Amino acid sequence: MLCYAKNALDKYAKDNGFENLKFLYDDGFSGTNFQRPAWTELMALMENGEVAALIVKDMSRLGREYLEVSRLTEIVFPIYDIRFIALLF
Repeated sequence: MLCYAKNALDKYAKDNGFENLKFLYDDGFSGTNFQRPAWTELMALMENGEVAALIVKDMSRLGREYLEVSRLTEIVFPIYDIRFIALLF
């Protein structure tokens, strides 16, 4: 599934003009918390101003804790001026 999802995300990004892509994923880690290696890496990239857009396969890939996901999408990402896109496939 990872290969299919990565290919679909890559195609979407390229078809929509996104460049300088970086794929992060937390295979083997639960999305029920945010203590995941790729999430930690993403936060560091965001804090350094290196993220313009975040594209995920679906909302559950960001995280499964509804309140934290809402805080991220409504407060944190706008603070860092990050465009958030969740695809459905």
